[in-house]
Amino acid sequence: MPLSLAALMRAIELNNVAVTSNKFAFSIGRLAAADMASLDALTAQVLARRVVMDQMSLPELIRDREERLLAYGSAKYVERYRKLVNAAAGHEAIARAIAISFYKLLAVKDEYEVARLHADPAFRAALAAQFEGTAGESYAVKFNLAPPALSHGVPRKKVFGQ
Repeated sequence: MPLSLAALMRAIELNNVAVTSNKFAFSIGRLAAADMASLDALTAQVLARRVVMDQMSLPELIRDREERLLAYGSAKYVERYRKLVNAAAGHEAIARAIAISFYKLLAVKDEYEVARLHADPAFRAALAAQFEGTAGESYAVKFNLAPPALSHGVPRKKVFGQ
């Protein structure tokens, strides 16, 4: 049964679940079906605008990493990071290597950090936009962690709810 684009868009609106995202996804699917080369060109344009770490100036890179460390840990992490990066002042290549690798060392993405990121209000807002209802009532968010204090020897994953 052929349906008009207007009818399909109205059906997405009536469903009232992540309307903007679903309309966008539907449009991308139509473009891919009709003209994959255009979608590839559009994707290449978007990717070309992304700022890659290697293209950041050293001050931009340091500022970005300090913001991430502040969100990850605390001002003490930022101070520790800045102290080591500043020790390489005057040696751009060394300072850049320290800025990148020391950040990775400080901000390990272990399961607890992943859980912290998932507890971020922005993540919760993204979930709310994608799913109908309320977290904890209509759907559940669960985390699989292996806390050493509860593992007694070999770490074993346990499920923790909201």
